Amino acid sequence: MRTLAEQHSGSAGYKPASLLPLDTCEKAHGWLHSFAIADDREAGDKPPRYIPSGSNPQVSDNEKTTVSASQSQGVTHGVQITAEAADAAVQAELGTCALTPSEPVVAGAFGTWTITYTAGSAGIAPGGGIAVVPPCVHSMRWRLGHVTATTTGRCGVAVHLRNDYPLKYHHAQFPIVFVTVEGAVLQPGEEIAVTIGDAGSFIPGFYERARAQEVAMHEMHFQVLVDVQGNASYSNPRYPGGDPKGYRMLPELPVVDVVAGPPVRLGVVAPAAVAPYEEFSVLVRVEDEYGNMCTDFAGQVEFGVKPGGITTPRTYYMQASDGGTARVGPLIAARNAAGPMYITAAAWEPGVSGVSNPIDVVAAESERIYFGDLHTHAPRALDPGHRPHGPFMAHGVGTYAEAFRYARDVSGLDCVGVAWFPPPQNIEAIWSVPREDDWEEYQAIIADFYEPSAFAPLVAIELNDPTAGHRVILYPDAGMRVTTSKIEEVWPALEGTGAVVVPHHINVTSEGGYQNWQVQDWQRHNPQYQTVLEIAQNRGAFETDEPSGATVIGGGGASAQDALALGHRLGFVGGTDSHHAQPGRNTCSMAGVDFHDHMTGGLTAIIAPELTREAIIQALRQRRCYATTGARIVLDFQVDGNGMGAEFTATTAEVAVTARVLGTAQIERLEVVCNGEVVSSQPASGRIAELAETLPLTESENSYFYLRATQTDGHVAWSSPIWVSPPQP
Repeated sequence: MRTLAEQHSGSAGYKPASLLPLDTCEKAHGWLHSFAIADDREAGDKPPRYIPSGSNPQVSDNEKTTVSASQSQGVTHGVQITAEAADAAVQAELGTCALTPSEPVVAGAFGTWTITYTAGSAGIAPGGGIAVVPPCVHSMRWRLGHVTATTTGRCGVAVHLRNDYPLKYHHAQFPIVFVTVEGAVLQPGEEIAVTIGDAGSFIPGFYERARAQEVAMHEMHFQVLVDVQGNASYSNPRYPGGDPKGYRMLPELPVVDVVAGPPVRLGVVAPAAVAPYEEFSVLVRVEDEYGNMCTDFAGQVEFGVKPGGITTPRTYYMQASDGGTARVGPLIAARNAAGPMYITAAAWEPGVSGVSNPIDVVAAESERIYFGDLHTHAPRALDPGHRPHGPFMAHGVGTYAEAFRYARDVSGLDCVGVAWFPPPQNIEAIWSVPREDDWEEYQAIIADFYEPSAFAPLVAIELNDPTAGHRVILYPDAGMRVTTSKIEEVWPALEGTGAVVVPHHINVTSEGGYQNWQVQDWQRHNPQYQTVLEIAQNRGAFETDEPSGATVIGGGGASAQDALALGHRLGFVGGTDSHHAQPGRNTCSMAGVDFHDHMTGGLTAIIAPELTREAIIQALRQRRCYATTGARIVLDFQVDGNGMGAEFTATTAEVAVTARVLGTAQIERLEVVCNGEVVSSQPASGRIAELAETLPLTESENSYFYLRATQTDGHVAWSSPIWVSPPQP
C-alpha cells in the first residue's frame, strides 16, 4: 500500500507564501487540558521556600529541548493521545518540528518565532495540513501577531487563524494557526515553516510581532498537530457541535521557558496591625513589570518607615538563592507609634523601590486583621500521574505545595484556601481526566505548611452543582471528605463539621453561551453554613446586578444585593480563583475583562484574635470580615458601635454610622449602602478617610448597612453588612 505522498507524487502544485486573513471563523469555546508542575517535596520534608515556575534547577537545558506529548489519556479535546505516540515509528510517520529561536523568552516580550515542521513518511495530502497552538495557560495567551507560512515542497500552503487575538473568557478557545496543504502532496522530508509575529522584510516592523504571555512559567509547549489525509476537525468535544477526529499530535513538542524581565519595583507586605513594642517582620519581593518574581536578583535593600514610629533593620542583602523574596525583621513598633505607618524599601543598584500596605497600631489585646485568598487552585491536582508539564495547559498549572509556598513566601498571605476537587465531579467530565483520590496527600501537605500564628492554610473543597452554582467548603480542622456535588446532599454531609460554605462567582453563568453552570440559586440557601459570599474575584465584582461601576460582568439576578434583598444575612469575602498556583496574584482574568483595565481579583480580610484555622473559620461564621479587589486596605465600619457582621435592634429611629479607612493608594470616595441604595457618599483625599453620619432607619422593616470604599487606582473594599432592626414599640 502506497503512502499518501506516493499516491500524489505526480500532482501539480504551486508554492506561494500565504497571506494573513482575519479570524472570521466561528467563536469556538473550550479548554485544553491541565498539566502539572513536578512536586519536589519529599516525604517528611518541611516545606521548602517558594521556587517560582520560571526556574527549575532540577531540569537541565538539554532535558528541556523537547518534551514527549505521549501520555495514555485517551481523547482529550480533539487530540488523540495514546501510548503508541511515544514510538519512533509514529514519529517517523508524522514528522518532527522545531522552534526558532528556542532561548528563554522574557514575559510579555514582543518577538518573532518560527515553528518548522518536517513531514514524516506519510507526507500530507492536499486538504490536509498542520495546526500550531502557541503556549496557552489558563487565561494567559501568546498573541500571534502577523502570521505567515512557507514550504520547501511543490505544494502551496494557506493560513487560517482562529481567535488570533486571544479572548479572555473563561472558556475561550485559544489562538490556533491552521496551515492547509494545497495543490500537491507535501512529500516526506519537505518542510512547512510557520512564523508568528512576522515583522515583514521590505519595511521591517510594518506588521505586528507576536507577544509572549505575561506570566513567567517554565516548559511552555508549542503544540503541533498533523492532519495527514485532510479529513480532520479540531473542536472541543465538550461544546455543542464538537466532534474531534483526525488530528494527531507530534510525539515530541518544542518547549520554551518564559522568564521574568528586569526588576521594576519592590513589593513590601507588612502586617495590617501591630501593637507597641511588638516585634514583626515584613516580606520583600523583587518584581518585573508584570509582577513576576526576579528570582536571580542579588543586592542590597534599604528600609525606612513613613512617618515614623517603627525601628527597622537599615539594610538587608538579598542573595540570589532567596529566589527574589525574603522575610526581613525584626521590626519593632515604638510605645508612642500611631497609625497608619508604611514601610519603604529601595534597592539602589537597579533603582527600584516599594511601599508597604498601611500598618495600623492597636492595643496588644485587640483583634487583628489577617489577609487571605479563600478561593484559589492548584490544577496539577487534576493530573493523575503528577507528571511534569504536558501539552494541555489551558486549565492552569501548579501543585498544592507550590500554591502554598507562593501564598506564604511571595504574596505574604496569612491564610489561604487552595481547593481540592473530589472525584468524581461534574467538573472532571469537563476536563476529561480520570485521576486518583488524593485527599490524604492533600491533607498531608496542608499539615506540613500549617504553622499557627504564622501561616494558616485551610482545608478547602470546591463543589459545583450546575443548577445551583459553585461553592467552596472551608473547614476549621482537617475536615471531612465530601464526594457529592448536589447541593441538597452537601448540607447533611457537613453536619457537625463547623464548616463555612462560600458561594463564588455568584452572578455569572458559564461564559460563552454553553451553560455548564448557572448563577447562584439563592432559593437553595442554607444559613447554617453559608454565612459569607464571594463579592469579588478575577471575573470581576458581584455587588450589584447591573454590570457597571465595580461590577464588570454579571446581570444574572444573583448578585450580593439580590441575596441580601431576599433576607439572607451574608458577609463579604474575596478570592482570586487563580489557576496558576499563585494565590493573591491579580493576573488571572477570566471574564472578558483585562486585568490591566479592571481590578479583577480578590482578598479577604478576617478580623480574629489569633491566626489559627479555628479562629479564621469562627470569624467567617460571625461575618467578622470584609473583601477587597486585592489591595490590603485597612477598614473599620460600625453602626451604633456594632462591628461588621453584627445584628442588633436600634433604640431610636436613627443610627450613628462611622468608618475609618487606611488605603494602599489615594482614597477617592466612601459610600454607605442601605438596603441596596447609597444613602451617604463622601469624597475623600489622601490615604486616610473617615466618615461619621447619622442615618434614618426604615420604620417597618429591618435594614442592612455596609461600606464601599473606592481608591483612585480602582481598588475597592466592601465591609460586611450590619443588620439593624427598628426600635420596638
